[in-house]
Amino acid sequence: MLKKVKCLEMRNREEWFFLILLFLTLIAIAIIAGAIWYLQVVGITSITRFILTSLSVILSVILVIFALGFGSIVLILILERPISWLILPTHLAVEYLFPLAIFAARLFGYSKEDLLRSFIQISNRLVGIRGIRIKGEDLLVLLPHCIQKFDCKYKVTSDVENCRRCGQCAIDKLLDLKEKYGFHMAVATGGTLARKWVKEIKPKAIVAVACERDLASGIQDTYPLPVTGVINIRPEGPCINTSVDVDDMEKAILKFLERSD
Repeated sequence: MLKKVKCLEMRNREEWFFLILLFLTLIAIAIIAGAIWYLQVVGITSITRFILTSLSVILSVILVIFALGFGSIVLILILERPISWLILPTHLAVEYLFPLAIFAARLFGYSKEDLLRSFIQISNRLVGIRGIRIKGEDLLVLLPHCIQKFDCKYKVTSDVENCRRCGQCAIDKLLDLKEKYGFHMAVATGGTLARKWVKEIKPKAIVAVACERDLASGIQDTYPLPVTGVINIRPEGPCINTSVDVDDMEKAILKFLERSD
């Protein structure tokens, strides 16, 4: 029980890290907008005033939209229910404040990976709150090619069924889940192939396994398609012989699947 509580506390800290950086980014935009408004008051030429007025109006509108988006994220997480009319500002806030939040993380001495993990946690929560329920045939499980044993001669990037089920990598256990729940499963060598699989299969939702960087970019690239991200395990470092917690994968998959009574 104590272990479970500690895990929940850790997850909440990771989630709030991303939200705090978004908030600090909003404050920075507000300060810049306020400074421009102030410059208009202290006596400047008419041409400069026109330029500054235009900039300040644009920044103020952007600030309002982003603030609404930030507030939407916090409200949805607190209420734990979707609010349809807040989906757009929520997406805009995440999409356009994200690069600034990365800059803020580095400015305060945090790694980019810290922020990406927090973003993935928040994104997974928001997707889960939407309560999406689909059939197995409408779900795509997308895996990175590095999850396969690097010296395996039976490559699975073209067809995951090429796996010989030797058990030396996680694909064997994931194929068991595929047979159990009937979802699609594909292995991608990069973003281009991942987009190809999405275009061909046309899933209604995705469970993706990757490193923090690839998951964060993939979640943004596939919007508005709902994606749950599962961070891979890298015992030998990035991009070689990676793995994934199969229990975590099954939990992520079941959150999307229709319940059978």
